Amino acid sequence: MCPSCTEKIKNYTNVIPNNVKIQRKDIYKNFYIAPFNHRKMLERSEIDMFNRIESILPRKYRIMAEIPLRRISEKNPLSPAGHSENILHKYIDFGIFDRNFNLCLAIELNDESHREEDKETRDIFLHNILIDFHIPLLTLWSNDENDEDILRFKLRDFIDI
Repeated sequence: MCPSCTEKIKNYTNVIPNNVKIQRKDIYKNFYIAPFNHRKMLERSEIDMFNRIESILPRKYRIMAEIPLRRISEKNPLSPAGHSENILHKYIDFGIFDRNFNLCLAIELNDESHREEDKETRDIFLHNILIDFHIPLLTLWSNDENDEDILRFKLRDFIDI
C-alpha cells in the first residue's frame, strides 16, 4: 500500500457500538463529508399505499417494494446488444408475489410527476417490458386510491382476493 493511502486510512475511524458517533477524518480536510445522505427507501405516499395493499392481500401473496427489473429478467441471447442495459436501472414500485416468489402482478404508483414526458416514456417502456414477460401491470394514482373497497376491486381483476 502506498504511504499516502496508509496515512489516509489512519485518519478514518469507524466505531459502531451502541450510540457511538461515527467520525471519519480526511487528511485533506478537517472532517470528511460523505458524498451521499441516507434517505428512506419509500416516500410517504408509497408507504401508505404499500400498507393499504398489504392489509387486504390474502396470506397466499406477499407484497414487495422497489423491484429491480434486472431481478426478474435475464438476457435473451438472441436480442440485439444494448437492450439489456435499458432495464438495469428500472424498478417496479410494488410487486405482488405468490409464496414461491413468482411475480403475479406489477403495480406502478403514479403521482402528478408521471404526466411529464420523460416519465410517460419510462412508463410505456416499463409496460412493454412487462407485456413481454407476461406480467400484468396495475397503475394506481396516489391521490385516488384511498378507498379500500376500490383498491380491492382493482386488485381483484388481477389476483384472487
